[in-house]
Amino acid sequence: MTSITYEEQLRRIKDNPFNIAEIEEPSEELIILSAKQNGFIIQYFTEISEQVALTAVRQNGLSLEFIDNPSYETCLEAVCQNGLAILFVENQDEKICEAARKRGQEQLDADEITQLKYDLDILNTCEF
Repeated sequence: MTSITYEEQLRRIKDNPFNIAEIEEPSEELIILSAKQNGFIIQYFTEISEQVALTAVRQNGLSLEFIDNPSYETCLEAVCQNGLAILFVENQDEKICEAARKRGQEQLDADEITQLKYDLDILNTCEF
């Protein structure tokens, strides 16, 4: 992808964010665009900006795993997006733990509701 235009790079990333891995020295804008679609693309980069880190964890909190020395704000954003991101936070404090618990409970509630709806659908099809 080295000899293609910026517009073509942009199009390819919009088609598939993992195409960023094929671009030699992608711009910050392209990396952010990719991270907005899939936070896990940051695994292809050894150094990323704070803005890229925040974009990635806002899309998927578990992408925190691929960030070296994440800022406090990045860690907090990650656990707010996905409570399980707490697994990748080295310096946990009360605020981060509470945010992880809250998000984890919201995720659990959503999963329980989905399961209950599924169970009700099955029960409604049963003939008693």
